[in-house]
Amino acid sequence: MRCDRTATELPNSGKTTIARTIAARLREEHRRVETLDGDEILRANPRHHRCPGGSRGVVLC
Repeated sequence: MRCDRTATELPNSGKTTIARTIAARLREEHRRVETLDGDEILRANPRHHRCPGGSRGVVLC
């Protein structure tokens, strides 16, 4: 079963903290989880454009 969740909000609103908490709980259930953090993507690829208004996203897959 595949379930994706995306969170987009303003910076420092807790998206990464929530995603990491959910990911840890899913891993405790032996589920395979990947998280993609918009800030990490920006650091890895500075040419990547931010969303309008400065919002960033976290994807939990």
